[in-house]
Amino acid sequence: MSYNGHRSQVGFQIEAVPGVKAATLKPYSLDIKMPIGFRIERDMIDREVVRGAGSRMKKLPGLIKVPGSLNAELYTRQSGWWYWLLMGGATSVATTQAADATLQSAIAITPTRSITTQPTVANKLKLDVIGATAWGKITITGTDGLGNNITEALTWTANAIKTTSKWFKTVNAGGIITSGFTGGTLAVIGNAGTYTHVFTLTKPIPTITVEESKGGMPWTYWGNAFTSSEIKIPAVEGVAEISCNTIGRNGEPKSIIGGTEPALLSAMADEVFMNWNMQFKIDGAVVKVQSININFDKQLKDNTSEIGDYCQEALPRHVSDNNRQISGTFNCAFENANYYNKFINRTPASLSLLGINQAPAGPYESVLFELPEVVFEGTDPEVGDMGELRIDVPFSAFSTLGADDEFKITMVTTLANFS
Repeated sequence: MSYNGHRSQVGFQIEAVPGVKAATLKPYSLDIKMPIGFRIERDMIDREVVRGAGSRMKKLPGLIKVPGSLNAELYTRQSGWWYWLLMGGATSVATTQAADATLQSAIAITPTRSITTQPTVANKLKLDVIGATAWGKITITGTDGLGNNITEALTWTANAIKTTSKWFKTVNAGGIITSGFTGGTLAVIGNAGTYTHVFTLTKPIPTITVEESKGGMPWTYWGNAFTSSEIKIPAVEGVAEISCNTIGRNGEPKSIIGGTEPALLSAMADEVFMNWNMQFKIDGAVVKVQSININFDKQLKDNTSEIGDYCQEALPRHVSDNNRQISGTFNCAFENANYYNKFINRTPASLSLLGINQAPAGPYESVLFELPEVVFEGTDPEVGDMGELRIDVPFSAFSTLGADDEFKITMVTTLANFS
């Protein structure tokens, strides 16, 4: 069973007890152009035929599986839940709030002034006027997080702190113009208004409850675990996507509940796709690429030893008897001997992907994927014509000193909760 299209909805929650349906779900509205679907698989157990019996014996129900796949367009802010599940669940994320920073300490108001410190990320500015006896207007000019020129004017009628509605990444030299003020001082504060969410890999493989709805018919699945995932990022055109494969675990029941649309699920606003502003680096140097794929395989294996007659719940307790595997590939122009030498010598390198999804003058939202140690694999490129020489470079990621740090995701967002 699968669906796609308008008003397709899904809710997730990591299960407190594996194989036991979560009490509440976190809404995640796909409003999708990508499918989500599950299928039921049943293995029937043959009973032995009694010697001399002429008729075939009825098969008994055995293992029931509910594997499936979840696919979504990859935004920055809306993808927090996917990152959380991908990395291993509740203990895999740490959140810190950015503090205000003084960009210009309080000094006498002058017609034109600069700031002494630029913001570290695009953020709203707070301008604090103290001690003036007549008030006027302050105009700020600079750039937003995408480098677009922006301007905003604020008007004072008394001593006060006012905050810009636009998000400034830089303020131009002499970019603060004042008029109408008599006396007083002005301080400029960078009100970052952002939260940093760092997702790190953990070893547990959480089970999840998933509820999906299309056309007012909710379906609930629980006792599922992510077995493998893929992040696909076209570097210029197209839409970044994330897909996760699931498999039932510790029970795998399914139910249809009710006949109305889940009230807790609501549509989310469209966002700029992060891959439209994505930057790819090898060992800290920017490399132009056409596409990047990152693959996760949690190496789950079936354990079917506890299947018994009439066991419709079936276990299997999927266990990881191998280390997880993180690998991928990227396509780039074949023009840099530095990374080619690493490619042929199997010298470890580091990879990073930084994507910024920001509307002009809007909130700063970013995601950073980091793979601190990869080894390039594959073969030499083939030259097919007189066009640009390109190469697909496969790689495998490794932890450094067994630190479970093959992959890390850092989100900077205006939301206190990554999900």
